Formats: sequence, structure tokens, C-alpha cells
Amino acid sequence: MEIKNRLKKINQLMEENSCLIVGSAQSHIRNKDVSHPFRQDSCFYYLTQFNEEKSALVLRPGKKPESILFLQKKNPTKELWEGELCGIQKAKSQGLADEVYDIEDFCKLMPSLLSQTNLMYYSFGKNTELDKKIKTISEKILESKTDKEKNNLLDAKVLFNKLRSIKSETEISYLQKAADISALGHIAIMKSCKPEINERELYGIFLNEIMKHGSDREAYRAIVAGGSNATCLHYTSNNSVCKNGDLLTVDAGAEYKYYAGDVTRVMPISGKFSNIQKEVYSELLKIQKELIGFAKINKSLKEMQNKAVDKLSDMMINLKLFKQSKSEIIEKKLYKKYYPHGVSHWLGSDVHDDGPDTEYKFQKNMCITVEPGIYIPLSDTCASKELRGMGLRIEDDVVITGGEALVLSAKAPKEIAEIESLMQK
Repeated sequence: MEIKNRLKKINQLMEENSCLIVGSAQSHIRNKDVSHPFRQDSCFYYLTQFNEEKSALVLRPGKKPESILFLQKKNPTKELWEGELCGIQKAKSQGLADEVYDIEDFCKLMPSLLSQTNLMYYSFGKNTELDKKIKTISEKILESKTDKEKNNLLDAKVLFNKLRSIKSETEISYLQKAADISALGHIAIMKSCKPEINERELYGIFLNEIMKHGSDREAYRAIVAGGSNATCLHYTSNNSVCKNGDLLTVDAGAEYKYYAGDVTRVMPISGKFSNIQKEVYSELLKIQKELIGFAKINKSLKEMQNKAVDKLSDMMINLKLFKQSKSEIIEKKLYKKYYPHGVSHWLGSDVHDDGPDTEYKFQKNMCITVEPGIYIPLSDTCASKELRGMGLRIEDDVVITGGEALVLSAKAPKEIAEIESLMQK
């Protein structure tokens, strides 16, 4: 039913006499004959729940057949080494599409399937093999049409940005589960964190915990950053020794049924925040809570960012990181020295999910993150010595409702007393 509703909605968004082509993800070599784990393209899975590579879905609203799925045919040798393939007959019996064909026949069949359309939705750059086929097909179609009949091309993002940004109740339940599992991973790190432990070991503890509780995989490469490592926004080496007296910033999320958790927590490696750490953390947490309260219908990502900049600029002044006025800090974007990223993004099947632009007003059942941060380089002579090398970010996953935002990641401790109590146990 979920897939039927999605197909119905995307058909309504498409222009008359148009078609949509969505390709599967590709496998990628890690090194020599070893591949990275395969993870299906989110848009393709969103409309098919089909988890094989070398596949493509074609939608033609109002035409017969309306949905066509191209996939790999059965191959006993390939299946012996890599696992069972669905195959054409099974896909037909399961009703995965109105028609099902061998992907090898894609270029042969598509010109006739597209002959009655004059607008194609397709996103180049995601599947290089399919990109080549689409270009070949487009050239063939152009040869057979007059200038007035020639196909226009639109990026399929214009459809998915609208469709995927509003979550169904089923999607919200999966996002909730992903956030709950993510929280368990963060709690496991808090219980295990101590001086002289390696970030890599803590990363392994997180992975073990989320897999143990049903996660399919991590939603993104986790950041487990002790001390000044946390001032690198996308630090993923995760291979330094945690030092007594430093903070540990962990940005890590579980994926559950193709939905992502995205949670960041900060903890004292010693098990207890120092006075200055407590001061900085408390102020950042206060700002984060205010921003969560701001996440309501008819607000926007841009408005949230402006509010974050305003509040974080005050914080920077209080910490004596700037001597300039607040208006100058904001006008000249000086704050970017210590806060260079956005405070929020769309969340869903991708950790940075498809969605409208930053000025689009929030609607009910949109899912976003709220993640203010402050990063003070170790080499920053403008900061007092006790502040240098601090990198803090507090991030939660929230759903826009008719009232106060629903915090999906509430089970991940973020109050100072909670964190210290958990770590000292």
C-alpha cells in the first residue's frame, strides 16, 4: 500500500505526456576484486523496494503499461557466487510493475516506450551505465521527431524533493526506530568511554550496538572525535587515543529499513565536565533547545539558520572570541570562523535527504535535524587557552507536527547530569 500511494502521488506531480526514469545504485570497487557493500539508491528503493543493482524503473502516467521495471534475468553462475536474483517471472508474480523486462533490452525497448512522451524526468550522475543508455536512447528519439515533438529533460529531483520531504506514518515509525537504535549506540559509547581508549574501539562499540538492535548499517561514516579532532567537521579517521580532560564528540547514526538516524552527542572523557566545559556545553544546549522549539509549521531552514547565527554570535561574544559588535559579526559573517555549517537539513532515507530549498516553509510530517555547534581551533590565539581545541555539536532528529516538534532522538542523553551519571556508572 505504501508503494502504491507513492506511485500515485508521483504520477500526480508529473506533467502530461511525461515519463520518469529512475535507476538503481551501482556496485563500486573498494580495492582490486573487493567491492564496497551494496546499498540501493534511495529514490529507486522509495518507489520499488527492490534491492538489486542493474535495474531501472520507468513510469508513464496515463499510458499502458504505466510502470515498467527492467532488471537482471536469472543467472545460475552469478547467483552461485553472489546470491539469488529475483528474475523476471518472480518480479511479475509479485506485481512489482505492470511489465518487467531484462535490463539488457533497455536500449532496444525504450525508444518505443518513450515515443508518446515529450518530457523526461531523469537525474544524471548517479548511475554512469544508465546515463550512457539514456543518452543513446535520447539521440535515437531525436532523430525520429520534429523540433516541436522533441523531448525536454528535467532533473527528477524536482519530483522527489516534493514527494520525499513529507513523511508518511510508516516512514516516521522507521525514523523513530533508527533514532532509538542510534541512541543505544551513543549510550554504549558513553558507558565505555574512558581515558586512553582509542576512538576506533568506541566506533566499534557503536557499530556492534546498532547491529545488535536491528540496524541494517550505519547511516553514514561516524565521527568519533576526541579533543581537537572535533574541530574538524567531518573527521572520520577515528583512530586517536582519547585523552583525560578532553571532550569526545560523537556524530553517528543507525539506518533502519532505509531510514537514517543522525545524532550527535558530546561527553567528557574523564566522566565529568570541567567548569569551562560545563559552561560552553550548557550554553550550546540551551541554544539547541530554543531551536527545537522554533521548529514549527511555517518556519523554514533559512529562518532556523538565522536564529542559530544570532544565538551563537551571542555565545561567541560571551566567550570573548570576538571584540566586534554582534551586528558586525553577523553582517561580515565572522561567526563562520567558529560555526561554518548549517544548523539543519532534511532527514529521511538519506541522511541529507531530498527536500525543497531552504526558504520553503515547514509542513506537518517533515523531518529535519537541529544541530548547532561551536569549533575553536587548537591554534586559535584569539581564544583563551582553556577554550582552544574544543569542538562541540549537539544534534537531534525532529519531526514537524501541528504543535511542538517531536524529538525522535530523545532517548540519547544530553543533559549534563544524565551524561555524567551514565559515564560514572
